[in-house]
Amino acid sequence: LPRDRSNVLPTLMASSSTTGPVQDSVRPRGKYATHALAGALARCTESVVMFPIDTVKTRLQFQRSSGPDGSTQTTSIRRHYKGVFDALRTIAKEEGMRGLNRGVSTKLLYIMPASAISFLCYEEVARAFHAKRESVGDKHGHNMQAAMAVGGLLTARVIGSISRTPFDILKSRLQVQGSLVPAQRRYTNTREALAYMAKHEGLRGLFQYASAALLRDLPFAAIYFTTYETCKTMQATWMKERGKHLAAWNNLLSGACAGALATTMTIPFDVVKTRLQTQETLTHTDRKYTGITHAFRSIFKHEGMKGLTRGLGARLLYITPAAAIVFASYEQYKSIIDRYFEGDNKT
Repeated sequence: LPRDRSNVLPTLMASSSTTGPVQDSVRPRGKYATHALAGALARCTESVVMFPIDTVKTRLQFQRSSGPDGSTQTTSIRRHYKGVFDALRTIAKEEGMRGLNRGVSTKLLYIMPASAISFLCYEEVARAFHAKRESVGDKHGHNMQAAMAVGGLLTARVIGSISRTPFDILKSRLQVQGSLVPAQRRYTNTREALAYMAKHEGLRGLFQYASAALLRDLPFAAIYFTTYETCKTMQATWMKERGKHLAAWNNLLSGACAGALATTMTIPFDVVKTRLQTQETLTHTDRKYTGITHAFRSIFKHEGMKGLTRGLGARLLYITPAAAIVFASYEQYKSIIDRYFEGDNKT
């Protein structure tokens, strides 16, 4: 990879000796594998490290506020947490690390292929827009190339969100088992959860409310990657004026800013998704929501904006360092993989 990584949309698919716009004729085909593998490894690293916080976030979003009139109380949920650290302490004390990490294997099953495709598409968008910025010739061709890259990224996000919905539902339902009264705890692992859902809900249950996932994932991805590139651009400009290049901490900072902004802007969608996809674990009388719009209205009516932003602190505590870990480790994994393949080529 080029040592100078200060471009807005770096020429990540160029060889180390290539300058100027990236041409297909000089782009190593091995870069596709590099980006896919590095993206998968980066997300797996982040998922394993940060999963306990994800469990806390899911539990907080799952619980309902208990207002003075009791209108939002449920008979299915036994435990209400006061906040992020209370939830973390309580789960660790009552359920141990197993409780904090219940569902992590389910997440890893879908996160590897999904993130490989996502980062590969991200790099293609970056390359296409860089070529468009640097080109002074065939503008129409580069405009078309950039549009196709963006379309490919959006398509990948849509397909990825829908295809991982069954795994996401399984993960979330496993995570909230510890918050339920004993009579409502139906499974303790992925195999039991999958068997129960297949028997009682069928294929429809496995893909239920995939639209809620899309409603969160598409704007999140757009804000996430745009903010990351914008932050890198600003830092690159500032450091270039001082004769320096971007370092690992710059990627950490850009990733953290991207994660924080995307999380804050999309938290209501995340709350609705969690409520809809986990309400089947409650008794029939406690299942309040009939759809996405109804869930938004009901949560706002009974719990206000506090309800729609429930778990924001936990999600920021998760996604901000997680985004930093993903992008920083992604860059490091790419460098390691490139050096490995360069070594193979030399031998």
